[in-house]
Amino acid sequence: MSFLRSLLVLIPALMMAADGPSAPAPSTAPGSGVGGSSMGMLIMLPLIFGLMYFIVIRPQRREEKKRKELMSALNRGDKVTTIGGIHGEVVAVGEATVDLRINASGNEVVVRFNKGAIASMVADLKAT
Repeated sequence: MSFLRSLLVLIPALMMAADGPSAPAPSTAPGSGVGGSSMGMLIMLPLIFGLMYFIVIRPQRREEKKRKELMSALNRGDKVTTIGGIHGEVVAVGEATVDLRINASGNEVVVRFNKGAIASMVADLKAT
């Protein structure tokens, strides 16, 4: 992924370098000048934005959609992992919070987290 992002940065630089020096060479023909390089940039701009959409924006929206589905699907009894790595069982689900039961050294503790702190649901390994 980082390779593609660095490629996005390098493409315009390479296009400008391929156009030649920044000052136009003197010519005697009327109408000859820098028009070719501006057309190249006009063509490259939509291509760069399209590439950025497919590399950055689209996957980010897909991940956000999955995360919203996870938050709306939380139910009592689900086993989850928080972004801090804490494993627990959902005891109660509120508008913006989730209560998790954590078994710490044989003592059960109920801790309240924001819904955004839930990273993923954990498959029940005992059932398999």
